Amino acid sequence: MRNYVLVLVATLVLILGGISQAGVHAASTHATSVSREVITLDAMSGSKNVATAVFVYDHTKNLTTVTLTASRLQPKSVHPAAIHLGRCNSFRASIVHSFPTLHADGKGNATVRTSFRGPISHDKWYIAIHQGPTLKSKGGTRLLACGNVS
Repeated sequence: MRNYVLVLVATLVLILGGISQAGVHAASTHATSVSREVITLDAMSGSKNVATAVFVYDHTKNLTTVTLTASRLQPKSVHPAAIHLGRCNSFRASIVHSFPTLHADGKGNATVRTSFRGPISHDKWYIAIHQGPTLKSKGGTRLLACGNVS
């Protein structure tokens, strides 16, 4: 009888453990409805800029939000930035998504954000911060920082 009770208790523990595991799995599935990817942009053209782009894709809303942060820019400078089709070495590729213009503060730091429908396109995009102040100004398309979306 004692062995029977032990087997019954062990069986209940396994069953309840399985239910608990299923609950944990469902919670983790819900928690993964958002994907996050960080891209580091490399300094270009002799600049000493440091920049990162954080892509956050919300699967349930089919919405990607990208936050671009740059430092070591010229204080109070203005720079266009965009997500381009291609790779960093395919300079002057088409713009896929634009950021608002980066406006560096007095310490040379700037942050901008953009959102768009759909997921991140891996191996097809790169992010560029340009010299500016516009893409049409002389030297404005020169890259200060670039990073491939991997």
